[in-house]
Amino acid sequence: MDSENPFHVRPADPLDVVVHKGGYGDAYVIGVEDEYRRRFPSAAITHAGIKKVNAVLEPRFAAGNPPDLISAAGKYSIDFGQMAADGAFLDLGPFLDAPSLDIPGRTVRETLLPGTIEAGTYDGTCFTLNYSCNVFGVLHSRSLFRRHGWTVPRTWDGMYELCAEMTKSGIAPWTYAGDYLLPFLRMLLMTAVRTGGHQVITDIDNLAPNAWRSEAVLEAAAAVRVLADKGWLLPGTEGMTFLEAQAGFVEGKAAFIPCGSWLESEMRDQLPTDFEMVLSPSPMLSENGVVPYSAVVAGAAEPFAVPAKAANAAGGFELLRLLTSRAGGRRFTEATSAPSNVAGAADGVGGSTLLASVRDVLDAAGDNTCFLMFFLWYRDPYYAIGDVTARLMRRELSVREWGDECQALVDAVAADPSVPKYRR
Repeated sequence: MDSENPFHVRPADPLDVVVHKGGYGDAYVIGVEDEYRRRFPSAAITHAGIKKVNAVLEPRFAAGNPPDLISAAGKYSIDFGQMAADGAFLDLGPFLDAPSLDIPGRTVRETLLPGTIEAGTYDGTCFTLNYSCNVFGVLHSRSLFRRHGWTVPRTWDGMYELCAEMTKSGIAPWTYAGDYLLPFLRMLLMTAVRTGGHQVITDIDNLAPNAWRSEAVLEAAAAVRVLADKGWLLPGTEGMTFLEAQAGFVEGKAAFIPCGSWLESEMRDQLPTDFEMVLSPSPMLSENGVVPYSAVVAGAAEPFAVPAKAANAAGGFELLRLLTSRAGGRRFTEATSAPSNVAGAADGVGGSTLLASVRDVLDAAGDNTCFLMFFLWYRDPYYAIGDVTARLMRRELSVREWGDECQALVDAVAADPSVPKYRR
C-alpha cells in the first residue's frame, strides 16, 4: 500500500465535508483541511460546520448526494444504527488498515484507543470512527469549592448533606440541561452500575427484558429524584436549554452539573478565568457497591463516516487519516481541552484543569470504565428515554412509572422487526 497516498486520491477532485459543530466546535477539522490543501493544492474543499447537522445530512442522504466525509453527534445526530444497516456508509476496514500518517510502522487501527473501533462497529463491520473520548460525570468549580471549604462527596447521602449546606450560601446545588437529559441519564446509570455491576449496562444495550426495571436502576433513579424533591435545583432548570443550564453553572449560580469532557470547550467564551472546571465520578449509593466509586462512564463519540455514495470517498478517507494522525489528535486537544481517541496525542498538552481531571478520572477507572452503546445503536428510543427522565425530574412520574415507561420504549424496539438489533 502506498503510504503517501494509500487511497489513490485524485489531486484535483473536490472534497465536500459536513461536520457537527457542537461542544467541540469544528476548528480541529478546518485545521486538517488546511493540511489536506497543502498535500493536494488543486483540490477545492467545501466545508460546513453545523450544529443542527441532521437537518442538512438527512436530506442529502435521501437525495443520493451525500458529502465525502461527515460527522454528527449530540442532540442533532443522525440515526447511525439504522443507516449502517441500510448501507449508507462505507466499510472503514481499508482505512483502519492504512499506514498511520505520522507513526512509522503502525496502521491507523494500531494508533487508536481501546474501544474506539468497537464503538463504530455494527453487525461486525466498522462503519464509523468515533473521534473524541467523551468522559461523563459531575462537574464543579474547584475554585468555588475551595472558597467555601466544600468537598465533592462520594455517596448520595453525602451529596444530600452538602446540598443542604449549599442552600445556606445562596448557591443552588444542582442544574442540568432540561432539554437534553442524556448526560443526566448517564449519571443515573453509573449510579446503578456501582450497585448492580457492569451487567446493568450490558442488559440495557442488549434490550433485555426488565433492564430498566431492575432494582439497581430504580434505586439510582430514586437517588437522583431527591434533588428535585428537596428543591436543590437551580430555579427553572427543568425548562432550561442545555446552554442556559451550562451558563448558570459557569456563572456560579449552581455548584454541580452532570455533563461531559466537552463542557469547557463549549462554554469557553463565558468561562471566568478562575473557574477551574473539574470532572468527578458520579456518586454511589453506598461505599459497599460492587463497582467502585472510581468507575466512570466514557465512550468514543463524535462519529465520522464516509458515505457509500460519496463522490470523493478516497478524499474522505484521506481527510480522516489526517484527523487520526498524532498531530491531528493533538490539534483537537489543544482546541478543545479534551482528549481524542488517538492514543498519546494529548500527552503533554496542558493548561486545563478539566483535561487534567479527565486524565486522572480515566486513569483511576482503569478496567472499570463503562461504555454505553445504546445511544449509538438506538438513537430515537434513547432520546425518548431522556424525555421520560425529564418528566421524572419534573415530578410528573414516580420512580416505578419512570422505569415502566423506559422499559416500554425498549420493548417496542425489541419487538419491531424493522429496527436492526445489535449486541455486545
